[in-house]
Amino acid sequence: MDISSYSNDSRTVIKNAQEVVAAFRHAEIDVEHLLMVVVRHESPEVESILNQLKKPASFVESIVEIYLKDQPAKATGREKAPVSPAVQTILANAIDEKAKLYDALVEPEHILIAVFDPRSALSGYVRDKLDFTKEDIYRAIAEIKAVQQITEPSAGKGAAGGAGAAAAEAPG
Repeated sequence: MDISSYSNDSRTVIKNAQEVVAAFRHAEIDVEHLLMVVVRHESPEVESILNQLKKPASFVESIVEIYLKDQPAKATGREKAPVSPAVQTILANAIDEKAKLYDALVEPEHILIAVFDPRSALSGYVRDKLDFTKEDIYRAIAEIKAVQQITEPSAGKGAAGGAGAAAAEAPG
């Protein structure tokens, strides 16, 4: 993983996933830990996407927390947990999402998109309870971008904040 491709916010998300794993005493950083941290990070873009989907961050966090509490504790919480292969794949896929949206660096919203890719290892429980898809996220980005172009013609930052024509095309 080329860390230089990730924004400071995304680096913080990845680092903070370690704290979530320790709190739940799990053995490795898995997809749901990463999702919880993306939602908790308070990225304005992620928050806008979730609001557009009518799934407040607190709701998403509560669903993920229910799932994580149900998983068996396998660690003391003191050692540094490794990143699971599923999370490594998501972080690599986030780079692809960044490129699709013509952004310079991977931001938390790109990680969110990669988490909801149908091929990701996100648990069925979380996926079913949250009831939105990668395509729904792209539609939300396109809607946010359209509103921003009307209200703020000079907007031009981040996937949800004016990433170029790609957001309006909703790539799959």
